[in-house]
Amino acid sequence: NPHAPRYVTHLDDPASLYDWEDGAVNSQRALLASAESWMGAGPQPAVSFYDLSNCAHPRLLSSVQLPDPKLMAHGGNFAYDGKTYWITSYNKRRLYAIDVTDPRHPKELLDWDFPGGQAGGAGAGQICHRISLNQFTVDGHPPDTLLFC
Repeated sequence: NPHAPRYVTHLDDPASLYDWEDGAVNSQRALLASAESWMGAGPQPAVSFYDLSNCAHPRLLSSVQLPDPKLMAHGGNFAYDGKTYWITSYNKRRLYAIDVTDPRHPKELLDWDFPGGQAGGAGAGQICHRISLNQFTVDGHPPDTLLFC
């Protein structure tokens, strides 16, 4: 219920830890994208995709590592049809496009360097709101992303 959201679960896969304005929901396809940010670096996935057809029980479909292991994701969102996830990098002036036509097997479509200036974007969802807790702990859970539906 978007008018009275309630806590249903937390997302604790590596891409959902320490996220920052990079998560997005496509309600048409019931997909959630979550991307690592400030603490992200190394072997963990950079972006994860979840099935939200049952919003109270999101199901991890896939995770993908982008070429730059030091990605600081910022401003991710889906294309209107929900088949492409776009994300920028806060620290690298990069724009990535990921084909999620089959969200179980995402494919990188684009890795583009912005010519000068800082990349930006927006990561607003329509059916769920995500709260990044960064360094806080809630109900004994480690820092992660909580999902409210």
